[in-house]
Amino acid sequence: MDWNALVLNPGDTVSAWGRLVRDAKGDWFEGPVPVPLILAPGVRRPMFAVPALRASFAEIAERYELDEDVEGTATVTGIWTGSELRVRHQVPAAQPDGETPVYWDRPPRTLRFPWAEREGQQVREHLLEHGADWKIYGLDGGGRDHVTARLVRVLPAIAAWAATLPAGILALEPWLTPAARHTHAPQAVHLQGSALDH
Repeated sequence: MDWNALVLNPGDTVSAWGRLVRDAKGDWFEGPVPVPLILAPGVRRPMFAVPALRASFAEIAERYELDEDVEGTATVTGIWTGSELRVRHQVPAAQPDGETPVYWDRPPRTLRFPWAEREGQQVREHLLEHGADWKIYGLDGGGRDHVTARLVRVLPAIAAWAATLPAGILALEPWLTPAARHTHAPQAVHLQGSALDH
């Protein structure tokens, strides 16, 4: 698996579904992160969002407003600047039904788990340690099974670390990837699981 191909670089085109939020701190675009079971009234504060430049809050589905805050959902296409998403096109849309691609350097079938249980636990622990700075919002597996991490995007540090791991021990489910990856996605699986609590 070429983990570097998942890294967003300045100038890359991005296309993704998510929640657009306008609050006192600016405009934000956030992926399908876990939602608390008990919601306080108001627009939910984005926790795993990226700044969104030139987003249109007239072109959103599931619109909700309270005071000066607005939120809604859309499929957005834009250019990644390195720290922000510059929106070029958006279409109002509810959450799509399709599964999100999971990028996994799957080992040969006869070597499904060619690592020790402690190695799987170490991978999970490393992801937990970096959960905040790597913007990981969900984690499944560990031990003899592979570990799946749901995250905002793959950073160069994540790609470099992943390249040192045994084949098949890690699966990544990034929300934002270069648009070119969507047509060349490797075989994927989708796992359900709980969110990290940050």
